[in-house]
Amino acid sequence: MSVFDTVVKLAQTGEQAGVFLAEDSNGKSTDQGEKHVECALILRPDVPMQQVMGIPYVVAYGLAEALEDAVSNIGIAWPYGIVIGDTPVASIRAHAGYADGMFVVCGLTFDFEEFPEVEELLATGALSLTNLAQKAMATIGSWAENVKAGRAAAGPLAPILNEYFERVTLLGQTVDVVYPNGNVAYTAHFGGVDVWGRAIIVDGEGKETAITPEQASIRASR
Repeated sequence: MSVFDTVVKLAQTGEQAGVFLAEDSNGKSTDQGEKHVECALILRPDVPMQQVMGIPYVVAYGLAEALEDAVSNIGIAWPYGIVIGDTPVASIRAHAGYADGMFVVCGLTFDFEEFPEVEELLATGALSLTNLAQKAMATIGSWAENVKAGRAAAGPLAPILNEYFERVTLLGQTVDVVYPNGNVAYTAHFGGVDVWGRAIIVDGEGKETAITPEQASIRASR
């Protein structure tokens, strides 16, 4: 069972907020020196249910901001992947539920195999998976305070939209809009991201279409 699935079960039994790391075959945490590492967060922000869908976006923003201190050319691949240049290095998935209050589990999977300089930072402790995860949790905490202060009335990404937007790759470029089955729906201009996390796609006539991650993904046009 993956760390993500294990932590979802913990959350469903009422486990409180925290960071949970994968363990190797010797029972030691894989916090340092691994090419492929994963962890999961239990998040219990005190926010209205309609704001919950913004959480993985906020986690991605927090991770990107934390990685920028140590790694150059970090970006966010819409909706909430982490890339170095054009290469994916981290993915995020989320599961929301209710047990002893509302919770969201975010699973973080990192793959730095193509970036030995990042592996070296992990191996020496200069970069820590625990610290990255804690930074993501702290970002969620700050975001939740903004939500409670009414700064997310327009949509869950409103408190971080400018900072998130600045880190999103492919903005302003021609992209393929790809259905979940892998087929390309059409090719158009990636115009932006709205406060609900939808990608704004602009066709050749200037018509805008908002798409959700469930409807399609985007990639650089081939």
